[in-house]
Amino acid sequence: GVSTLRQVVGLCLRSVLTAEQVLSLGLGSVEENEQVVITHRMHPGNSIIEDGKKELNYCEMLNRVLPDDIRPLAWVPVSLDFSARFSAASRTYRYFFIPTQAKTGQAFNIQAMRDASQRLIGEHDFRHFCKMDVEHVKNFTRIVYSIEIQACHHLPNV
Repeated sequence: GVSTLRQVVGLCLRSVLTAEQVLSLGLGSVEENEQVVITHRMHPGNSIIEDGKKELNYCEMLNRVLPDDIRPLAWVPVSLDFSARFSAASRTYRYFFIPTQAKTGQAFNIQAMRDASQRLIGEHDFRHFCKMDVEHVKNFTRIVYSIEIQACHHLPNV
């Protein structure tokens, strides 16, 4: 399975904001097709709209029903064509490994991992490392800005 930190999820939710309020509060713009595009972060439950209505506190509502290991921390309205997968400007990945190799019981060679990982920094074509989705993805070139490998001594030795 995959565990995530700081995951972005797209949901369709209602808002008390009207197009006029988005403009007057400086939160975004209204496009020619009258689609509202909100570009500034809002903190639900804390932003009181001019007519006294309060935005629904979606984080609190979701946290009441989700398991403890899934916690929405904030939300922001986005345009209708936003995709959590395809609209991301960048991603950060963190991988955690048990301190020793499962088959041999030997510790990982952290320095060798650091040395090898430096070859990934820069712009590379990763098409052979991903699911081919030619309908949505035309460019498989990505830029790796940095890689950091640290020993993590607090993980259990399983």
